[in-house]
Order: sequence, then C-alpha cells, then structure tokens
Amino acid sequence: MSCDNEEDVNKRIEELERKLKDAESRAEDYLNQLKYMKADFENYKKRVLKENKEEVRKEIEAFVVKLLDVLDNLERALLTARTTRKKKALVDGIEMVHREFFDILKKEGLEEIEALGKSFNHGEHECLAVEELDNCNDEEVIEVFQKGYILDGRVIRYSKVKIAKKR
Repeated sequence: MSCDNEEDVNKRIEELERKLKDAESRAEDYLNQLKYMKADFENYKKRVLKENKEEVRKEIEAFVVKLLDVLDNLERALLTARTTRKKKALVDGIEMVHREFFDILKKEGLEEIEALGKSFNHGEHECLAVEELDNCNDEEVIEVFQKGYILDGRVIRYSKVKIAKKR
C-alpha cells in the first residue's frame, strides 16, 4: 500500500469518526429534547386533568346551590307538617317544592319520559308486567310504576311500566 493511499484512508477514517461523533451528539440532543417534551406533556396532562376536576367541582357546586332553595322549602314543609292540621296547606307546599325541584332539573336538561297511554318503546320503557285486556291497544302502557327520564337527549332511567296484551 502506498503512502498516498494510506493517507487517504486515514483521512477518510478521521472524517467518518468526526461524522459519527456529530451524529452521536445530534442523537443525544434529540433524546434530551424528547425527554423535555415528554416531561412537558406529562405536566400538561396533569394541569388539564386538574383544571377539568376544578371545572366539574364548580359545576357541581353551582348545581347544589340551586338545590339549596328546594332544601329550605322542604324543611319549611316538614315544619308545617308537624305544626298544622290543614292537609291542603301541606299538600300545596309539597306540590310547590316538587315543581321547584323539577324546574331546576328541567333547566339542567332533564325531561320526563311520557309513558302512560303510549305504545311500548324498548328505548324508553322497561316492561315489568303484562295484563291481558280487551279495551287497549297491544303493547300500550297502562300503568307506570316508576317514571323514566332523559337528560340531554340520553335516557338516564327507563320508565318501569305495565303494558296491555290484547286478548
């Protein structure tokens, strides 16, 4: 091997070693950047989760505050029940509290599922009993054991019903 050739090979080796060191240095920089990005992302996730929890807490608090008037009125109704003999006054008070309570829930997106006299609907009703009758349509809801409700377009509780079966 000639000196010129050997010198070219050594230069080439030196150049490749320098490029390797540069590539290793860049790879280490990229790895460090990735570690920082990962840590930043983890901190971001924790912050968003904390903010979401705080927002949910605020929403629950606002809802509970709306219900405090209902609680006060229920306490007044109980006091009236203990001190009055006037059944009508008591019933009127309880009806008022019931309306107030339902109005609050309605403003939050709650709707009652209409069931009585309607055709049985698997998406809204749960059949607990069947009664054979002549004067009703087949699968007509003839009794509601428990009301069902929809919240923001989704059934959150099915109406528990009795349906008719034509004889």
